[in-house]
Amino acid sequence: MFHLKKKKERKNLPFANLTIPSVGFAF
Repeated sequence: MFHLKKKKERKNLPFANLTIPSVGFAF
């Protein structure tokens, strides 16, 4: 699931900005 989200983040830049910090906090 993490890999799938990463691919989507590249397509959705605005959404990636919120997802990247979330993933960093989760790990």
